[in-house]
Amino acid sequence: MAEGRVVGGPPAEIKTGRMRAETFGMFIIGMLMWVGVPGVWLYIGSQIKASSDSLGLALVVMGIGALATVVVLVKVLGSLNRSWLESYEELNDRRPLRSPLEPILVISAGLALATFGIWFAFFAGGGGPTVGQQ
Repeated sequence: MAEGRVVGGPPAEIKTGRMRAETFGMFIIGMLMWVGVPGVWLYIGSQIKASSDSLGLALVVMGIGALATVVVLVKVLGSLNRSWLESYEELNDRRPLRSPLEPILVISAGLALATFGIWFAFFAGGGGPTVGQQ
């Protein structure tokens, strides 16, 4: 029996620094999709509304801009995921059970939701008088 090998256990996985960097990139892009894109396009929309006094124009620009940005980020995520899968298959002579993309998107969405909850509960502040107060 070879030393260091577990009989009947799963085969060891080989991962490179590049694969780890791709995984980290997927996480950063995931966070950008959930937090960065909405935040940036809300800011841009608020600037358009303030300068043109047109809520309709601001909403159209925000919607189209956010959608276009997400499409670009999804394409980048797909490219990083394909590169990761190709590297994995080349190094390990088999397909992985799953790529890191799915858990990364779930984790980044959970972190974004928690971040929004913290912001909403502690930092959002009031926007004016509440019902019943004048």
